[in-house]
Amino acid sequence: VESNRMLVEAHQQLKEGTGRMIQYEKLVAIGTLAAGIAHELNNPLAVIMGNTQLMYDSVTDPQLRKRCQNMVRQAERCAHIVKNMLKFARQEGPTSVPSNVNLLIDLALELAKMGSGFENISIIRNYDDHLPLTMLDESLMEQVFLNIIANGFHAMRDVHGGGTFTVSTCVQDGRIRMRFSDDGPGIPPEAISKIFDPFFTTKGVGEG
Repeated sequence: VESNRMLVEAHQQLKEGTGRMIQYEKLVAIGTLAAGIAHELNNPLAVIMGNTQLMYDSVTDPQLRKRCQNMVRQAERCAHIVKNMLKFARQEGPTSVPSNVNLLIDLALELAKMGSGFENISIIRNYDDHLPLTMLDESLMEQVFLNIIANGFHAMRDVHGGGTFTVSTCVQDGRIRMRFSDDGPGIPPEAISKIFDPFFTTKGVGEG
C-alpha cells in the first residue's frame, strides 16, 4: 500500500513537472517570436507616443492632458513588455533603478481603475510619505502591483459590485513593506497552498 501511495505521488509530481516544462517551452517560443516582431511593434508604438505627445502639447483641458499622459504611459508599457520578452528569450536579468514605491503603486491603481465595472470601488491610501528610494525593476514591479490590485478589484466587483481597497506602505525592520487588502471574499482555502505555483490561476480563459 505504501509503495502504491509513493508511486501515485511520484506520478503526480512528474505530471505537474511535465506541465510546467511545457508551459516554460511555450514562453521560450513566445520570447523567440518576439525577437522577430519587436522591430515591427516598436515603430507604430513610436508613432503613437509621438503623436500623443503632440496632442498633449496642443490641448489645455486638464482631463484631456491627463488622458494623453495615460496613453503615452501605456504605449511605453507596451514597449517595455516587448523588451521584457526579448530579455526572457536571451535570459537577461531585470534592470534595477532607484524607485519610489508609492508612485509605482499609484500608477498601478490608476491603471486598474480604468477597467470595466470598477466605478464603485473606493481606494484608501495609507502611505508613508518618507519612504526611501529602493532599487527595483519598475516595469516588473508595476506589473506585480497591477496584478494584485486587479485581483482584488475583480473579487469585490464579482461578489458585491464594489468595495474598499486599502494600500499601506511603511518601513519596518529596515525594509519597505507594502500591504494590500480588500473587502472581497478572500482566497479560497483550497487555493492557498498554490498561490506561488507557476501558471496557477482560478480565473477563466481571457479573465486574467
